[in-house]
Amino acid sequence: HDYFIHLHSITQNPEMKAWYEKNVEYLKLMGRFDLKKPDVAVTHSWRNDRVYIPWVTFPSDTGYQNDIGRGDLQEAHFSYVYTSEHELQDHLLDHYKVIVDNNFHTLNPEDAANLDAWVKAGGTLVLNQRSGRPPYLPAPPWPLADLTGCTSTVRPLDGNIHFEANPPILKAYAGKTFANKGNVIDWQQHGYYADCIALEPKAPDVAVIARYDDGKPAIVMRPVGKGRVVVLGSSFSRDSHDTKGYYVGTHDQSLFYQALLGDLGAAPVLQSDQDTLWGERFISNNGSTEMLVLGNQSDTDTLQNGSATWDLGFAPKRVFDPVTGADLPVKIEGTKVTISGLTLVPYEMRYYAVERSNEDALDPLAHWLFRQGQLWAAVSPGRQGGEQDKCWPVQPFGN
Repeated sequence: HDYFIHLHSITQNPEMKAWYEKNVEYLKLMGRFDLKKPDVAVTHSWRNDRVYIPWVTFPSDTGYQNDIGRGDLQEAHFSYVYTSEHELQDHLLDHYKVIVDNNFHTLNPEDAANLDAWVKAGGTLVLNQRSGRPPYLPAPPWPLADLTGCTSTVRPLDGNIHFEANPPILKAYAGKTFANKGNVIDWQQHGYYADCIALEPKAPDVAVIARYDDGKPAIVMRPVGKGRVVVLGSSFSRDSHDTKGYYVGTHDQSLFYQALLGDLGAAPVLQSDQDTLWGERFISNNGSTEMLVLGNQSDTDTLQNGSATWDLGFAPKRVFDPVTGADLPVKIEGTKVTISGLTLVPYEMRYYAVERSNEDALDPLAHWLFRQGQLWAAVSPGRQGGEQDKCWPVQPFGN
């Protein structure tokens, strides 16, 4: 998983070497660009990773055992950053719209308080049936009861899930019924979700989204301050297997994430019906250029007639190859760029740079200075440097 560790392997393997040599000029641009700030953050608990050993404890409980950032979100075309308990405490998530919990299972009181404060300030928190449930420690009272306005009861993963007729979120699922089962199978063939939870609303403002066969709430949402919290008590939507070093999910799972995150106000990187067409969006250090990277994530099948629509939020001047500078054949309509007719062999990547049109001559300089101010701080001779601004990824200057 590390470019430098595996560089010698790449150069010794003919197929990998050919891929590397084809892409190396683009890889050299990495230092000039940073991730365009996404709307979504995904939890990755440092505490769980320190306590639980996946090949000793069972079921496995480290972050990568149920990591929706290892394929599932990419298939749904969403970008994200990771957060542990520390980043939340340091207020580095204050400008993100949505936090989706992976494995915040062993929550201390201060962790629950930090989540509560983040939601009240305007964030949307998405929890799952194992949020706040430490599997290898004595079960405490559910630390998320005050935030969710519910108590929870563990129950078998069986029966069905019935959506309400007019749910405030997941509207595409209104009135539908699904089997109450989900598969998240890790590289050791361990199933991550073995049960589910029923929610018992205690606060009057809890909205029920879906119920089990016996009428108990399976999915709820509650407004808290300026934000809201969603609890997915069942993994009915999950069907994903860690088969290739990353998770490969079904198209139905991708549709669920698109519906959920879209209803919660998070924007995808791109619009596409093809799950194996992965994309990521970057911005240059001076803010003058953005870049979309597309790739065929399949290691066996050529992606035929691929298409992606990229909503920039501004009308671009042009779209060009970031290495050669040549204009690329795309369709530009207002703020949207559509790339179509793609044929990508397994693991092939394409790079599309965009010249921003909504800046004046001094904006790139201002953006660059803003970014340098995040990375560097002046220190007087003999004095200790101040704390570095840990804001990442870069936020466009003035936003």
